[in-house]
Amino acid sequence: MSAVTNQETYKFKELKPRPIPVEKFAELMKLIARVALIVAVAGFCTAFAGAVGLTEIGVSVTSSAIGGAVVGTLAGVVLAYLIPHPSKIGQYRLDTIKDIESQLGTDNKSEHKFGEIRNLLNYPLTNFRQTFDNHSIHNIFTFIAEKIVDSHREDLKNVWKVFLEHLNRTKVMIPDGSTVVLDFSSELDRLEGKKMEYKMEMLDPKSPTYDNDLEQVEGLQKVCFGKVGTFVKEKLKEELANEGSGCAVARRKDSQELLGFAWYRKNNNIVTICGVGHAPGAAMLQIGDQLMWGVMNAQKPDQTVQLQVRKSNPALRLYKRWHFEQKEVKADYYNDPKEDAILMELNWKNYLEWRAELVKKQQESTQS
Repeated sequence: MSAVTNQETYKFKELKPRPIPVEKFAELMKLIARVALIVAVAGFCTAFAGAVGLTEIGVSVTSSAIGGAVVGTLAGVVLAYLIPHPSKIGQYRLDTIKDIESQLGTDNKSEHKFGEIRNLLNYPLTNFRQTFDNHSIHNIFTFIAEKIVDSHREDLKNVWKVFLEHLNRTKVMIPDGSTVVLDFSSELDRLEGKKMEYKMEMLDPKSPTYDNDLEQVEGLQKVCFGKVGTFVKEKLKEELANEGSGCAVARRKDSQELLGFAWYRKNNNIVTICGVGHAPGAAMLQIGDQLMWGVMNAQKPDQTVQLQVRKSNPALRLYKRWHFEQKEVKADYYNDPKEDAILMELNWKNYLEWRAELVKKQQESTQS
């Protein structure tokens, strides 16, 4: 039996979950391998320098060997930490991804998503290069889960379920030194056909849940931006107390938990969108767009609306689609890791034309 995708034909193969390997003394084995590499490189450099002797420039064999040993040791240390250490667990993850990809077929978007996840699942998954990598991995896994559901194949669903359960609760360090615990419960729910429903609202300072809501916004900021980019609850309350400031949120209908936030402040008729984010597991729910609608509906066309974002942040695509344009590049503005900041400003003319076109299409769709 075979199936045809947009680009190529693939062979149907019923998949079963791969056995999850057990790695005993993984850290010890990694240390031994690194030490062995350092010794090997240092020994080679020592022998080579000693053999050459560098006698032509008046350096003795002993001095050459010592110099070679120092250079070799330094080179060995660098190589030991740059070269990925082979991992059975890491190979299991990559092999499972390859199995799933081979059965879902290929198109440009799928190839891109699977390529991204292979880059993230390095040997082993212990560090994220950027804080937003946490959201990236959830976005990719949600995409794969939905492709599997659409395939109506129970074998793929079972393989992916075992894979997600294996990765669930994995601890990963982000650049600011904090540790995040991966939670794939929402992706597992989607495999079972359970949908996450939410509603949009603006936070009301007079609400009895206001303090608790701000605590949740603080927590979501830490998940999205790390410790450095987080406004703590009291500071956030102070900022939102200013006239013209506000916070749009996405609230889960069943538990009332906040899934996303977008808060802004106004100063001298300039509205600055200070933070937009959502829970990593709330991927592909259009929460980012809904939050931006909430913020923009509260603004007037004569106001300057700005925001700032990391140069590498995927959210840049969202802001460009909303007709924010680059105004300034701030070199090395961010830390953990060091990176440029992009200051963006809303082009009201293009935004209003785009919004009018969207409304027109929605009305035509409703009438048809």
